[in-house]
Amino acid sequence: EILGGEGGLVVPAGDSAALAAALVELLRDPARRTRMGEAAIRRSRAHFTPALHFARWTALLRGVAAA
Repeated sequence: EILGGEGGLVVPAGDSAALAAALVELLRDPARRTRMGEAAIRRSRAHFTPALHFARWTALLRGVAAA
């Protein structure tokens, strides 16, 4: 999930011109790249910890076992 361009950019699938434009935009703005990278790291640390993965897998497997 990309939130408001904070942790990454979204371009239409198959649109190589849009992808190239997004890459050029990031190449020209090192401060933005840094901000986006830091935001992505913060999000990853908040939402994808081992404890959260364990809890989600446990809930999934319990749901499957109960079905």
